[in-house]
Amino acid sequence: LYIFHRVGTSLDARRPTFVGADEFFLLAAKSEVGRAYCMEALRTYRKYNAYMTIATQDANDLVPSGRGDDLAAILNSCRTRVYLPNPAALEPIQFAAYLEHGLNSREVREIADAIPQRDYVVRQPDGTRRFNLGLGPELAFMTPITGLSMTETADRLRQVKAEAGERWMHAWLRMRGVHQ
Repeated sequence: LYIFHRVGTSLDARRPTFVGADEFFLLAAKSEVGRAYCMEALRTYRKYNAYMTIATQDANDLVPSGRGDDLAAILNSCRTRVYLPNPAALEPIQFAAYLEHGLNSREVREIADAIPQRDYVVRQPDGTRRFNLGLGPELAFMTPITGLSMTETADRLRQVKAEAGERWMHAWLRMRGVHQ
C-alpha cells in the first residue's frame, strides 16, 4: 500500500495522472486499508485531474460476499466498465457473477460471443456496446501466443525469423492464423 500512498501524495491537478491497478480488487477484498484506499481514490482523484483503472481477471472477485465487506460501493463508483471476451460467461457461476454486476442476459451473451483479443464490451450509464479496436494483422505481433508467455512468444518469433528469412513476416502471420 505504500506505493499507492506515494501516488496519492504526488497528484497535482496541473498534471493529468493515470493510475492502473491490476488485480487491485483482491487487495481491496482482503484488506480494510486497501478497500478504504480504493474508495478514497475513486472519490477524490478527479479533483486532482487523475483517474484510476482497476482490473481483475475474474468477475467473481467483484461479487458481494454478504459478510459486510462487499465492494458494491466501489463498483458504483466505476461509471465505465470494460469487459473482455469470456467464452465461459454463460456458465452458471460466471453468469451469476455478471448479473451481480448489474448486467442483463443480453449483455452477458455479448461478452460470451465476443472474439478474444479483438472485441470488448463497454458498459456506461447510457448503454452497453460491443466494439473492436480494428487493429488488424498488426495485433499478431503484439500479443503472446496462447499458452505461451511473452518471452516464449518472442523466442518463437526469433525462430520463425531464422527459418523463414526475408519472408518471416508472412510465416509469422500464417502461424498466428492471419491469412491475407
